[in-house]
Amino acid sequence: MSTTIKLVTPESVYDGLDEDTASVLQHHAATITKIIRKTKRALVEETIRVGEELATAQSLLAGKGRDGSFRPWFRECCGLSKSYVYRAIAAYKLFGKCPTVGHFEARAIYLLSSDSCPDDAIQEAITLTEGGEYIDYRRAKCITAQYLSDDDSGRS
Repeated sequence: MSTTIKLVTPESVYDGLDEDTASVLQHHAATITKIIRKTKRALVEETIRVGEELATAQSLLAGKGRDGSFRPWFRECCGLSKSYVYRAIAAYKLFGKCPTVGHFEARAIYLLSSDSCPDDAIQEAITLTEGGEYIDYRRAKCITAQYLSDDDSGRS
């Protein structure tokens, strides 16, 4: 038994439609794509802001007999998981001053903010965004893998 696979391309989804309908649908697709990109950009920017707030709270709760009070604070007062909190703080510390932070997908920021990510990979990703490129998770993973294969040491 043979199965035929039909290749679907952006152009082929409009096959058989009249020109006006195809044009309206293309407009809707462009609008949806724009909204999604804007939402993703806002998510990254807000994650950085949350990371900044968390880093400030962490420093306020450090020392002076308050050691160990940060985790209960973010769990009880903010309802956040430990992994999210520390990823957001790391993202803020690395990308808080990056003018092109909106050119990164949130998962890419988390990957590049991890301790195992080489500094050269972070710098390459930032340089690419300065040139207008959007860095999604897959692209960040490729960049990181390239530097990990060259030198297996992450940031110190």
